[in-house]
Amino acid sequence: MKNEGVIQNESLIFAGFKTSRFFLGGEFNYKTNLDTIAGHHALGVSATGGVNLSEKLMLFSRYDLSSSVRPEGYSDNWNYKKDYQFMILGVQYSFSRALRVSLNYQGKFPYDPAGASSQMLFLNLAFKI
Repeated sequence: MKNEGVIQNESLIFAGFKTSRFFLGGEFNYKTNLDTIAGHHALGVSATGGVNLSEKLMLFSRYDLSSSVRPEGYSDNWNYKKDYQFMILGVQYSFSRALRVSLNYQGKFPYDPAGASSQMLFLNLAFKI
């Protein structure tokens, strides 16, 4: 994207690995001149993984980091009020191919000390028709 001579660019790298026993994935994302504003760079990191403890039971997790980059001469990241870390930790049980239930913890932690963190516990049901 380009606006008044400022070019926004996005770079993304992903790697993943999966076997019948476990899976791992990771992603790195870097954006320059976000919203075509010079110097407003941002990055994101995500990681996910899981392990099958048995044919029906799986542990899983996810971690996300979203951060703006501190411009030269500034004391804080330019968008620190929206920068955060997010995580999910959970367990899933499969009754059949059509029915799964999972219990998971989700937490969001902002970088801004005045920002409110959130921590929640979810019980999810999945039905395939």
